[in-house]
Amino acid sequence: MLMNIIDTNNSCDIEKVINFCKDAADDNMPGAKNLEVSDWDKKPHTLLYNLFIQHKFAKEKRAGYIIAEKDNKYVAGSGFYPLDSDPNICVAGTRTYTVIKGRGDFTHGNFILPKQIELAREYNYKTIILAFNEYNLWLKEGIEKLGRREISAIGKKVPETYFGWSSLDYPINIQYTKQWCLYKHLDQSYDTEFHQQMANLRAN
Repeated sequence: MLMNIIDTNNSCDIEKVINFCKDAADDNMPGAKNLEVSDWDKKPHTLLYNLFIQHKFAKEKRAGYIIAEKDNKYVAGSGFYPLDSDPNICVAGTRTYTVIKGRGDFTHGNFILPKQIELAREYNYKTIILAFNEYNLWLKEGIEKLGRREISAIGKKVPETYFGWSSLDYPINIQYTKQWCLYKHLDQSYDTEFHQQMANLRAN
């Protein structure tokens, strides 16, 4: 499995990203709508708009979009960026997607999420959060159960990346969207400030 960081300012192969997005066309999962290709340059919710119009995941913003490549084809990706209200907090796992044929291999847990955490440390973030919309709360619950060793994957080792996360016990608003979070401190001394920030973002 090859890992790439999408660089929208230099040598990024936009056609490979578009083909990755096209693989979501027949996917009924709610998150697949973020990979729309038609008129993507006019749709701020799409991955392509975020990458190539908004430059949301640009390195100079202490952000990035990590993508996994197999057989010269992009098969999974996920972004991270600083929380608007607190640049010490990294929001990871955003615009996450895995092509249908690539699911079940722990690509995110084994490759993409560890790289996001590595870069979060490099960029001096103090806490990293994974945010989940209502439609994918099942994924949050799955990660929690894996982390508590309540479930296992037959024949596969559970990625260590899924251990050590804590759950915020109330939803917060991130970019006008109610989300539920798992968090992991990269600097344990930031716990009080982190919870103050989260309380400020608490959703009704």
